[in-house]
Amino acid sequence: MRRWITLCLPLLLLAALTACAQTDTKQNPETDSPPPKEEVAPREKDDTVTVSTAAELIRAIAPDVHIILKPGDYNFSALTEEEIESCGGYVRPDCLAYGEIAIYNAPGLILEAEESGSVRLITENGYADVMTLTLCDGVVLKGLILGHEIEKGKCDADVLRIDTCEDVHVEECGLFGCGADGVWAEKADRLTVTKTDIYECTSSIFSLVDTGEAVFDGCRFYDNDGMFFLWGETEALVRDTEIFQNRNPLLEGYPEDVRITFRDCTFRDNPDMGAPEDWSCAAFVDCSLPSAPVSAEAAYDDLIQRYRQIVTDPYASSANGAGERCVLVAAQDMLEWGEDPSAALGYVIQDLSGDGVPELVIGFLPDHSILEYAVYTLADGSPQLVLGDESGSLGYVGNGSFHYVVTLPTGMGQGTVFLSQDGTQLLWNDFYFTLDDIFGDDAITIYHNTTGSLDPAESELTDWTMEYFYAWEPEYENLPMTPFSAGN
Repeated sequence: MRRWITLCLPLLLLAALTACAQTDTKQNPETDSPPPKEEVAPREKDDTVTVSTAAELIRAIAPDVHIILKPGDYNFSALTEEEIESCGGYVRPDCLAYGEIAIYNAPGLILEAEESGSVRLITENGYADVMTLTLCDGVVLKGLILGHEIEKGKCDADVLRIDTCEDVHVEECGLFGCGADGVWAEKADRLTVTKTDIYECTSSIFSLVDTGEAVFDGCRFYDNDGMFFLWGETEALVRDTEIFQNRNPLLEGYPEDVRITFRDCTFRDNPDMGAPEDWSCAAFVDCSLPSAPVSAEAAYDDLIQRYRQIVTDPYASSANGAGERCVLVAAQDMLEWGEDPSAALGYVIQDLSGDGVPELVIGFLPDHSILEYAVYTLADGSPQLVLGDESGSLGYVGNGSFHYVVTLPTGMGQGTVFLSQDGTQLLWNDFYFTLDDIFGDDAITIYHNTTGSLDPAESELTDWTMEYFYAWEPEYENLPMTPFSAGN
């Protein structure tokens, strides 16, 4: 027993000392607790980046980043292979190789010009969209100019393409052609475009497919070859916007399945848009609309009937002006030859100058002759003679241009003329003429100018021979003439 007690005493002593040590080191929660840590506000992440080149831009693009672009041109067609390889993971390098910036899965991205209107995002490839946004909810484009830097009419791609994005905002931007569509948006609900110009596009101002609650507010849409394309479950509001000098009908696509409202908008000089009542899917609320235009066919009808009377009975008809007199003489000559002038002569109504106002051309059908005798346009809704020359005649060579041949008292002249942009006059490309007897000796002097002048002092002497002068003739293009006999 004593041995047991002797062995246990050290163990009991050790246990007691250990217990005392634990009691000494424990803090009193009321009197000995350390002061609480000072709370530090979380540091805000700096998500604003400033760039000055296209290469810097494509590296900086990412979700929720605010990118400020310094003034200048950002040409995606000019990027090198090394710059394309260094782009961030939210830009498709295969598209950059074709001059297109395609941004993928970058929600919350903001691209803003440091000075509104001072930044141009461009491509030189007419088959590449300038910018594409895919799965980019909440993206903001502000103060930017986007477009194709190529010859107008040489484009088959869009300026801004939006695919499967919601709540995209385009503010104070300019979207310009050459570009097929200013904006193409598919499945892009709540797209908002404010204070933005869309101009010189070749297919449409905007095309919306399965896109709801789209709003265009305070914009300007002008000088586009098409207006609006709508398809699928689409609803749009265009508000407080100027819409002018555009061509083709107001709506294309499948308008019976869509809804578009124009509110407080101004429409002017859109010659082919049609009347508001033509579009059951469109509402016009407090808009400024032009009076119903008179169609070109109706405006030219009285004049066409006069020409029809001349070719039907040329010896019983009178003529007013050079154009009618030319046709009258031609019709009388054809009767002398035993031919029917009403089947050989005709007319075409077609916009040759590209201003949206159709011209009227009177002349021969293609299987009879290349000659046209008179060209008219509409000025304030009434026919106006552009060219009718009893000494000369025209042959159409395309793109609003004519080959002109004229008999002069001491020679002859020929050249190419083209319709002015408003179609009211013919302007000269080249004019060659001789003041010598063309049936005399071979020493013929031929002059050239670009004004149509017959004054040698206003022209330059050429080294052309008479054979070359006669051989100079462009390739003609047939106009789809309607014979006057078709109305009899």
